[in-house]
Amino acid sequence: MWLLTGCTITPVHRYDLSVQLTNDSNRTLTVEGRSNLPEGAPLEAILSTPEDGLSVARARGEVRRGRYYLILDVTRAPGGQPLDLEVMFDPLLASATLRDKVGPAGVGMGGSLVEDRDGRNVLVKRLAVLLPMESREAALRNIDPSNPEAGIQRMESYVLRNPEDTQAAVHLALVLLHLREPERHPGSRAHALLSRALDLAPSLDYPPDARRWLTSLDTEQRELEAQRALRERMESANPRRMVQMNGVVIPGVQLGGVVMGTRPGRLFAQFWPEPFPSYQGTEVEVVRIKDLYDVHIGIDPVSRQIVSAATHSEFYRLQEGALGVGSLLQEVQEVYPRARGKYGPASVREDGTEISVGMADVGGLRFELTRHVDPQFRLPVVTVTGLEVYLP
Repeated sequence: MWLLTGCTITPVHRYDLSVQLTNDSNRTLTVEGRSNLPEGAPLEAILSTPEDGLSVARARGEVRRGRYYLILDVTRAPGGQPLDLEVMFDPLLASATLRDKVGPAGVGMGGSLVEDRDGRNVLVKRLAVLLPMESREAALRNIDPSNPEAGIQRMESYVLRNPEDTQAAVHLALVLLHLREPERHPGSRAHALLSRALDLAPSLDYPPDARRWLTSLDTEQRELEAQRALRERMESANPRRMVQMNGVVIPGVQLGGVVMGTRPGRLFAQFWPEPFPSYQGTEVEVVRIKDLYDVHIGIDPVSRQIVSAATHSEFYRLQEGALGVGSLLQEVQEVYPRARGKYGPASVREDGTEISVGMADVGGLRFELTRHVDPQFRLPVVTVTGLEVYLP
């Protein structure tokens, strides 16, 4: 058959392809077969979920001597449920020489597998695929980064139905810690999963990250509990509720006489804030108290509690190491090994010195940092230029 297109006569050929699948332990899916498409015709295999068409694996190859061979990585594909497989030749992806053979926009292609897609002919072979596996294996499949929530829900469902499977619970916890920042704090769902799993079966062979995360979260939880207990003792030891003028800094507890978690009324009775808080909305309001060595205080308008206090004054010092404004980052790290500076883009002075501003958070306390890099020796010097105590 011949097709007349404008001044060009394009012969129409019937094209076909066969498909044979080989599943290698639900890790790879080999897609191979025969086709009478022209030599070098590009093929693409796409495995997707039928409900939303979301691709979970894909591979590309070419027809060589009437055969093709593609390998799909299916480690992130959901198991135990139907999937759609398409093996497709799209002339849009072919070379100019190949397009001459199949005609403009594939008009020279015929056969039962040819269909119109966006105004051009493509050849598509469709199959339904099922990756057989036990419910545990299906639940613990690798997370598809393009749709992580589906994988998390699958794991959550399995762990809820199988609470004795502590290794599955640990796997879920590590996924949550990797994908969700709020899970990396004490009392989170991931923390609870790790604690329960290692309490029930401490001798099992868990990934090293599981014990590292649990140790870190447990340590941070104990620190928060100690800070909370100290705030309560300070409240009970000061029945007259007068602000004590001092320069002592305790992470998560106080900056001088400004105590986290307390209402600011007694503070404002002695030291006038600028401006006075409106207590409107939900955003933290920041006020300034000049008479406390220029402290900036954050107030939650909903709870009406002090949630942060920041200063650039050298008056305020930590009890451990007498650290404060003017200290070097190396001195801070001797007391707080977790203090790691994160810096913004650098600016360059006329003499070539690079300056960047950053922050180091040690839980309940943030150090404002300024880094100077000498143009000659390229040695960075990092100095503390501010402190902020906050309610964890």
